[in-house]
Amino acid sequence: MMAQPQDPTVPRKRFYVIRVQSGRESYAADSLRGSIAKNNQQDMFGRILIPTEKVQEIKGGKKVVRDQKLFPGYILVEMIYDE
Repeated sequence: MMAQPQDPTVPRKRFYVIRVQSGRESYAADSLRGSIAKNNQQDMFGRILIPTEKVQEIKGGKKVVRDQKLFPGYILVEMIYDE
């Protein structure tokens, strides 16, 4: 099945990188989600991601799996750019 071409007059969502204070990525993402909901702009925004990967390490003789940030201090926001 072939994909239908998108209407060029309808803006599409793209990913943008936002620089935030390192170690405060979750706080910034939650704050942005709250602001989006408060201003009723859900149709302008898509996913808000904090790039992480699962890492295994040994602590105290036990394997521990934790999330490690790939790009500390950055979050990815899928949105339609508008003034």
